[in-house]
Amino acid sequence: MVWINADTRSPEELGRYLVCVSRIAPEDLGGSTRRIMILRWTETGWRLPVHFPEWINDEIQESVTHWAPLPDLP
Repeated sequence: MVWINADTRSPEELGRYLVCVSRIAPEDLGGSTRRIMILRWTETGWRLPVHFPEWINDEIQESVTHWAPLPDLP
């Protein structure tokens, strides 16, 4: 599997992809991390999670740094 830099190329087809998400957040909300997730690529871009309560969305910045097609099922 090859990771593709999200700054240089976006998926050509709509669908779900394996992504690396960079998260910048205060320590009391889990701190800054990088994690692997499955997200949907839509006509408007990556569909990032929405947090509840809504005020948390102003405190957390998440962005996709890299993506890859999902591997085939076993």
